Amino acid sequence: MIDFLVLEETQNVLNEYRDETDLFRLRSALRKRFSDDECVAITQQIVLRQKGKNKFLFPDKMLFDREGYEQATHAAVAEYHAQFFSDSDTVLDICTGLGSDAVALSEKVERVITLDIQAERLALAAYNVSQLGNTERCTFVASSFELFESPRTVTALYADPSRRSSGKRRIEPEDYSPTVSEVLALAERLNISDGKCLIKLAPACDYDELLECGRIEVISLDGEVKEVLFFLDAERAGEVTAVVLHNDDFMPQRVCQIDASDEYYKKVSRPLTYVIEPDNAIIRAGVVNELAQQFKGFFLQAQTAYLTSDTKGDEKGYRAYAVLDHFDFNAKKVKKYLKDKNITALSIKKRGVNETADELQKRIGIKKGSNSLYLFVYRVGEKYKACLAERAIVAV
Repeated sequence: MIDFLVLEETQNVLNEYRDETDLFRLRSALRKRFSDDECVAITQQIVLRQKGKNKFLFPDKMLFDREGYEQATHAAVAEYHAQFFSDSDTVLDICTGLGSDAVALSEKVERVITLDIQAERLALAAYNVSQLGNTERCTFVASSFELFESPRTVTALYADPSRRSSGKRRIEPEDYSPTVSEVLALAERLNISDGKCLIKLAPACDYDELLECGRIEVISLDGEVKEVLFFLDAERAGEVTAVVLHNDDFMPQRVCQIDASDEYYKKVSRPLTYVIEPDNAIIRAGVVNELAQQFKGFFLQAQTAYLTSDTKGDEKGYRAYAVLDHFDFNAKKVKKYLKDKNITALSIKKRGVNETADELQKRIGIKKGSNSLYLFVYRVGEKYKACLAERAIVAV
């Protein structure tokens, strides 16, 4: 189908209808000119290009398939990956997918060998690199990982193993295809280490065993944890770092980086002037203690990730909310309290509470939708506590 998608006529149609959101009207127009299969292919490209505006700088120049799109690296994160390789590297890009990382690598390194078992998807990657990257530096190889004979000229590995099988997401590294162990075995055969073997892992994976031979970065972009990135690096084995990135026109701007330490800092306090909500990468990497230590903050409770402080600081790696009130959480009493305060809408944030935010919202009978007013619900021992707060904006 890619031969059809790259035709000038097809590209003209994709551009003509790129802003169309009424799929019924779109398909009606397309059926007058194309077969059913061609209509489906064009419609899918238009839908994914529209979605891709939040993920890629020039999605209208790219081609996608649905599964490849879901696993594709955000363009800003791909740029972040590329900085770990040198200009002289020949990088083997394993499971290249739609080529998001290959695009960034092709502008940075001497040579990129892209490998993917799915020939159709690899053809999409080749097209995307031709539109956005330096295709002269790339070699595209359609092969399974097991059958591929990696040349000895390879100096670095980047792997984004398939984390889907039979429509299901695979979380743990040894369930990927190829497995992380298989990628590490290849790195050993090619004598690649010292931080030149990077493997993209699922955000929720268990990475503890990998710390024996390397280090971990938990990476968020604009507050969303995008991935756990493993570096084969014996000298820095055991290190865990939270990396908070901001998407600056699809270039990664590092907001902060916090390394795990063995120093115990946790200090607990009732809510002070501000409630502090750490970035999700900091929570996922388990370095909330280290963040609190940086600005001398306190925990609302030893087992929760919410902090509190009398100053809001620079908000690098966290958000500060000005405390308006705090109290024990009882649904009936909170409902009456909010009614008495003429509060008709707020957003709920919760930790250590089994109910979802939507379920809590329903229990206290209040609409969701306020962008400034928040109710934090958290657990202290066997009791639920609540803190009403509003977003504290940092002056520019």
